[in-house]
Formats: sequence, structure tokens, C-alpha cells
Amino acid sequence: MKASLYGGISSAITRSLRDYLLPENSGVRKAFQDMEAALRENSLTLEAIRVTQSDRDLFRRLINKATDYVSADYMRHANERRVHLDRSR
Repeated sequence: MKASLYGGISSAITRSLRDYLLPENSGVRKAFQDMEAALRENSLTLEAIRVTQSDRDLFRRLINKATDYVSADYMRHANERRVHLDRSR
């Protein structure tokens, strides 16, 4: 049963084992089903966290690239103004 909690055996085998080992105890069966549902929800939550982190990293890179571009453009214009002022003197 422990292996089934971590995806080590197929769900069909897990169901068969569960039905064989826990045929009469509905409380344990319910607890096991709740545990399986919680594990599925946990897996979905972890995937959502990974997607959110990926999106955050993408936006962070975009902001950094935009900041680098604006800084470089500002310096280019500042240098052009300085050269223009030096020529006009």
C-alpha cells in the first residue's frame, strides 16, 4: 500500500489490493480514499506552484531585459547629447 501512495504500482493493482485487504472495514477504506484524494490534490497544487514559479521567472527575465534595454538606450542618448554639446562649443 505504501508503494501505491507514491505511484509505485498501478491504480488497478492498488484498488485490487485495497479491496482484498480492506473488504469489511469501511472506516479504513474511507480514510484510504481520503488519503488518495489528498495526494491527488497535493499533486495538482505542486504542478500549479511550478507553473506559477515558471511564469514569475519569465516576468522577472522580461523586466530585467527591459530595464537593461532602457538603461542602454538612455546611456546612448546621453553620450549622443554629450558629443553634440562638445561639437557645438
